[in-house]
Amino acid sequence: MDFVVPRFSAIALLPALVLVYWIPLTIYRIYLHPLSRFPGPKLAASTSLYSHYFNFVRGGNFIRHLEYLHDEYGPIVRTHPNELHIRDIEAYSTVFKVGSRFEKDARFYGFPFEGSHFSMVTLKQAKPRRDLLQPRLSKSAIDNAQHVVEMSVWRFIELLDRHRIHDEIVDLSLAYRCVTADVLLGYAFHSPFEALDYPRFNYPPAMHMDAALMASFLAKNFRLLFTLIWNLASCLPRPLLRCLGISFIFDIQDVRHFSLPLHSTTCAHVPVRKQDDQLLYPTMLDVLMDPDTEKFGPPLPIRDLVSEAVVLLFAGSEATSLTLTLGTFYTLNNRHVLETLQDELSHAIPDKRKLPPLDTLRGLPYLTGIIKEALRFSLGAPGKLPRITPDEGAFLCGRWIPPKTALSLSHWVYHFDPTIFPDPKTFRPERWVNDRNGDLDRYLLSFSRGSRSCIGINLAYAELYILLAAFFTNFRPVLRGTSEEDMEIRDYYAPMCNGHLKVALGV
Repeated sequence: MDFVVPRFSAIALLPALVLVYWIPLTIYRIYLHPLSRFPGPKLAASTSLYSHYFNFVRGGNFIRHLEYLHDEYGPIVRTHPNELHIRDIEAYSTVFKVGSRFEKDARFYGFPFEGSHFSMVTLKQAKPRRDLLQPRLSKSAIDNAQHVVEMSVWRFIELLDRHRIHDEIVDLSLAYRCVTADVLLGYAFHSPFEALDYPRFNYPPAMHMDAALMASFLAKNFRLLFTLIWNLASCLPRPLLRCLGISFIFDIQDVRHFSLPLHSTTCAHVPVRKQDDQLLYPTMLDVLMDPDTEKFGPPLPIRDLVSEAVVLLFAGSEATSLTLTLGTFYTLNNRHVLETLQDELSHAIPDKRKLPPLDTLRGLPYLTGIIKEALRFSLGAPGKLPRITPDEGAFLCGRWIPPKTALSLSHWVYHFDPTIFPDPKTFRPERWVNDRNGDLDRYLLSFSRGSRSCIGINLAYAELYILLAAFFTNFRPVLRGTSEEDMEIRDYYAPMCNGHLKVALGV
C-alpha cells in the first residue's frame, strides 16, 4: 500500500523547511562568518532585508541611516551579510586611488548598462575603452567646443524667455533634463534629441525618469521579482496596473525610448570627413565606431555602442540636471546667495547674450562656490559604490578585511560629515570661496576618484558653468511652490529629489 502525504501536510511543512534552512544560515552569518568580528546590527549581518527596509519602506533613506550606524559603531560597519561600509577619507583614497586593485562588484555594476565601460568590473577591461573616449572629454576639447554646448543653452534660454513673457510657471527639473540631454547628444554625437522642442519640456523620458530610477533600483535588488512584474505588465491593461500600484512599468518603457534614437543614430552614422579622409571634428561615436585597432581593438558591436551612449547620456544629463536643480533652488532660497551671485555675474558678463570663455567663468569665485556646493548636495552617486577587496585582503582603518569582501563608501557620509563640512545641511558657497588653498576639494567626491572616476567631469562642469551663468544673467527667477523638503535627496541607484523645482522667471 503506497503512502501518500496529504497536500495540506506538505504545505504545512514548508515553513518548517524554511526555518531549517534559515536558522543555521543566520547563526553562521552572525557568529561564524569571516565578517562576524566587525560591528553592526545583528539583523544587518543576517539579511539584506535590513537595508531594503530603509530603501523600499522608508523611501531610499538607507544613506541617512548610515550616519547613525557610523556614529554608533565606528568607521567600519557591517551593513550586509558580506558587505562593510566605511566612513574614513583615507580609506576612501586607498580604495579609489589611481591603479587601485579594489575592483568593482559585478553584482552591482552589471545591470542595466551591460557592454559599457561603466559596467566593466576590472580596470584592465575598462582602461582601453576609457582611453578611447577620454580625448573627446578632455578639458581642452571641451573648451574648444564651448560654442557647441552653447547652441543648446541659448535655445533653452530662448524657450524660457517665452514662458517669462506669458508669465508661466516653469518646471525647471524637467527643463534642465531636456537641455542637458540635448547638450550631451549634440556634443557627443552631433545628434541632439530635440528634447527642448517638446511643449513645456514634457519630453516623455524626462517626465518619467523618477519612476524609471525607482524601478531600476527594484530590478537591481530583486531581479526575479522585477522580471515577474515586467512580464505581468505586458499582459494587463494600464488602468489595472495603476490599481495594483505597478504602472511604473510604462514609465520605464517611455524612458527606454532614450535608446531608440541612439540605436538609429549608431546604425546610420556616417563620419564627416575632409578631402584628405581625415575626420572633421570627430565625435565620440566616431571614435567608438572607427578606433585605432592596434591600440583599442576592433570596432564595438552595436550593443556596446548603444550601452556607451546610454551611459554617457544618463550620467551627462541626469546627474548634471540634478546638480543644476539643487544649485538653482538653494540660490533662490537664500537672498544673500542670490544677490551675491547676481552682483558677480553683472560685472563679469556685461552682455547677457554673450558669455565669456569657460576659463573666465571658472575664475568667478562665487559661481564656483555655488557649483561645488550644489555638487556636494547632489552627491553624484548617493548610495554604495561597492568595491571588492583583492585576493590578499586589505588593511583599512587599522583593521584587516578578508579577501572578496564587498566594501561600500557612500558619498553621503562624506559630503554631510560635520567634521569636514561644518553645518553640513546648510547650503553655503562661502565655504568654497574661503577655501583658497583648495583643501576641501579632496572631500568633494561627486565624480568619484582614481582610475574609474567619471570621465565626463569636464563636460559636466562646462554645462554647470554655462547654464547657471546664462540662467541667472538673463532672468530674475523666484520660487513657486517648491520647499526644501521637495529638494531632499533619496537614493534610488541615482540621486532623486522628493519633488520638482518650479519657478516664475520674473521680469
